[in-house]
Amino acid sequence: MATRERLTPRQAIVVLDIPPQPELPASLTGKTDDQRAAFQPYALLDVIGTLVGVDGASISIVCQSSERARTLQTALPAGVDLLIPSALNLATEGALIWGLQHHLNRDFSRIVAIAGDSLAVPSRVVATALGSLSTADIALGQTLQSGIYLIGIRDQTGISLLLEAGAAPHWGRLDPRTLRERAGPAGAVVRQVEPKMRLSELSTAEMIRQALVDAAALAPRMTAALAGEPLDYLV
Repeated sequence: MATRERLTPRQAIVVLDIPPQPELPASLTGKTDDQRAAFQPYALLDVIGTLVGVDGASISIVCQSSERARTLQTALPAGVDLLIPSALNLATEGALIWGLQHHLNRDFSRIVAIAGDSLAVPSRVVATALGSLSTADIALGQTLQSGIYLIGIRDQTGISLLLEAGAAPHWGRLDPRTLRERAGPAGAVVRQVEPKMRLSELSTAEMIRQALVDAAALAPRMTAALAGEPLDYLV
């Protein structure tokens, strides 16, 4: 008998790589040259480190370029895939929509995308988002500044609602309020997970330290870097 999902649903986690941002404060690394732009990958690798604790889900990273993928490749745990959209797909669909659609096309039925600069997101939050997609059409994780750090879908209904809410090509423009407004008339269910923070929304080293004060175990690389310890994220 046909069912909406298989007895064991195919689950995927899509990490949206956030390219290094040169505007990050120099106080993060104690350096005043452009090396501060390389600080961003510590957040990404901390995210990956927590996601490997989610059972029964494949993990992939959507990178902005082949060069970026090569830089990250040697630092990743085994089993994490690197996906590189074409320049055309990035310009039209954007990383979020492309990554979600890529997995829908491969018969995944629960897909959660998470920002690569998310801070201290425990594996249970992502597992909860995946689990909620058994009955919800969209899982939503907002930041404390009303941004988005996590989006989950299970079918094309989710893609359509995200597009209506402005998720392409720049998913940072996704409006959660518009998403909820469009979901209601469509009969779609939106479930929220607990709010978290993103590195790109914090402007000072002290703000980042405060964000991690009770969650250092979830962000060991970021915590070490903030403490001034020399790190090579490719080791």
